[in-house]
Amino acid sequence: MGREDAESRGTPTTAYLRCLNGNVATGRHSRMMAASVTINNHAVEWWYMGNPLDEDMLHEHEGLCVQTFYGHMNSCNSVAFNLKGDTIASADADGIVKLWDIRMVAERMSFNAGPYPANKAAFDHTGEVVATACGDGKIRCFKVQDGSAMCELASHEDAVQAVVFDPVNKYMVSAGSDCTFRLWT
Repeated sequence: MGREDAESRGTPTTAYLRCLNGNVATGRHSRMMAASVTINNHAVEWWYMGNPLDEDMLHEHEGLCVQTFYGHMNSCNSVAFNLKGDTIASADADGIVKLWDIRMVAERMSFNAGPYPANKAAFDHTGEVVATACGDGKIRCFKVQDGSAMCELASHEDAVQAVVFDPVNKYMVSAGSDCTFRLWT
């Protein structure tokens, strides 16, 4: 990207997070951001980052934390928005995955992905399934509607660190600490 390109994009919104552990997700149209925070509160913060399509309008809450969701007993390892942008999934070091309803500002449900850390959570394109990359080398998929387990996928020889669905739900990709990635259909 050239200097002119960078300058034409404008000044970025800056938000100061408390001890971010490196997990950030953007919501629909990139106006919202969720971040997992690992200080003593083990919380998920929801930030309003402004409207990148409307450069002339400065929102009074731009760059501010809109809501903090408390409930994890250990560090949050991952946050993800569903495609609709109304639910955040957070995964923690105890293997707990929580779904947060950002409209009702409440925990919608939680489910246990196992005794190992839940390293990453990802929604499928429909928002009906959450896949969790787990520290025991498995991927566990859950129904968003009721939190019930759908399947357990085992192929990695070490912890699964990442999982992502393709945009049309034809496949899912996982990456593990065993230095491999797997394509699931």
